[in-house]
Amino acid sequence: MIMIFFIFLLITEHPPSTLMMERKIFVDVLFEAVSAFGTVGLSLGLTPDLTTVGKILILLLMFIGRVGPLTVTLAVGRKSPKGQFQYSEEGVMVG
Repeated sequence: MIMIFFIFLLITEHPPSTLMMERKIFVDVLFEAVSAFGTVGLSLGLTPDLTTVGKILILLLMFIGRVGPLTVTLAVGRKSPKGQFQYSEEGVMVG
């Protein structure tokens, strides 16, 4: 999940020609992605300089990291059929 968002961040933030020239951009964007997913609150100061799409990607990554990948997958995944529950019945003696 981190790698998918990391690749999208690299595409949206820097053209591929300048990416190969600057190794620091690669490491900074990777750090921001891992930090966002881990919701640790660390940043290298790159977040304010992101484009709107980049900020939305970081926001989604922080939300997924906070809620948890398994919870998000189950929420988006298959739905259980309705009506497959049964109320419990019990005879209670009062008095």
